[in-house]
Amino acid sequence: MRKEVFQNEYKMLYSDMDTRLKIKPSRIADIFQELAIQHSAFVGYDLEWFAGNNKGWALLFWHIVINRLPSKHDLVRIGTWARPYKRAQANRSFLMETEKREELVKAETRWTLMDTERRRPSKLEPGFFDAYHIPIDPIMPEEKFDMPPCTDVDFVAERKIEVTRRDTDTNGHVNNAVYIEWALDDVPDDIYEKYSLIDIKAAYKRECRKGAVIKCRCYARAESERKTEISTCFTDAENEKTIFSQVSAIWEKPLEAYK
Repeated sequence: MRKEVFQNEYKMLYSDMDTRLKIKPSRIADIFQELAIQHSAFVGYDLEWFAGNNKGWALLFWHIVINRLPSKHDLVRIGTWARPYKRAQANRSFLMETEKREELVKAETRWTLMDTERRRPSKLEPGFFDAYHIPIDPIMPEEKFDMPPCTDVDFVAERKIEVTRRDTDTNGHVNNAVYIEWALDDVPDDIYEKYSLIDIKAAYKRECRKGAVIKCRCYARAESERKTEISTCFTDAENEKTIFSQVSAIWEKPLEAYK
């Protein structure tokens, strides 16, 4: 990992693990998000500054690519870097690797700075983003962050969720990692336990706050003989045209299953 990258070490905890003694995929988003907060504080913009100025970073899109999930007691190095602010949006890259520099997980994200009182994108003062900028190429090629439509696929499950206080963050809306956790809860057991998760995309369309009731509809689509895509759409329970978020995960059957 390049020395210019803002980085830290992280040791896997018992609470990070699932029944396979692998890190819960939703925890990857949490760990990367915490690193972004640490980077922001390091350059002079901590959570107290954001609260005092009625501002907050809101995530628009995740794309997480998994080479291997860390296991129990693994010590990993995590890094992040941001690029220039454009049209009220900014991109941030993340990398997780072993002490021997084996790449475990990488991610590309897009954010917007939000006015937490007006609930809309915020104007930036000159020079604000200069503190964040690290002149390194993105971890993955630039993309449009499009999501596959939830159509022409097999329906898996549907349920409703009432948003509670524990689902929200400092911006007062459902945190991005919570949507990923909800989506993975609906993955059928035979896929979750026997396949490997290799790719996650999550798009955030509209903020959702405490007390809202969300309808979650989960779909499956075979990408190939080995790969299955599981997509979850999160909509207003009373108006399905109001989309809060969509999460798409690609699961790959191990080669050993064909032997």
